[in-house]
Amino acid sequence: MRRRFSASGFLPDVRAFGVTYANYVGKPLSYVLAKPERADDADNPLRIAYGNEGAPADLARFAERFGCTVIDGFGSTEGGVAISRTPDTPPGALGRLADGVAVLDPETGRGARRPGSAPAASCSTPPRPSASW
Repeated sequence: MRRRFSASGFLPDVRAFGVTYANYVGKPLSYVLAKPERADDADNPLRIAYGNEGAPADLARFAERFGCTVIDGFGSTEGGVAISRTPDTPPGALGRLADGVAVLDPETGRGARRPGSAPAASCSTPPRPSASW
């Protein structure tokens, strides 16, 4: 694989190396979509592109053009809590919290949110403590 990302080299690399899973953060989907479209773009082994902060308008376009599933979420680089969109997630929403994760009001420490307020903190209870914590 290349040492650095290349939008023009993305699809040739996917084909040459038999890539079935790609990970991204931010703009790579947009950069790849900016390259000229070819009739055989969907003829590749890529099945899943997983990442976060892809441009909302590019998620479905990338999936359709390259014949794969795009899973775009929030928090995958922060390590504590990852939130993934599902097919029923409204446009512009981050997605649903996983089981065992709660959104807390920083003023009360309780899970109830005031209508219209943005969540300010989240926490999870790990199944068992880790020595690195």
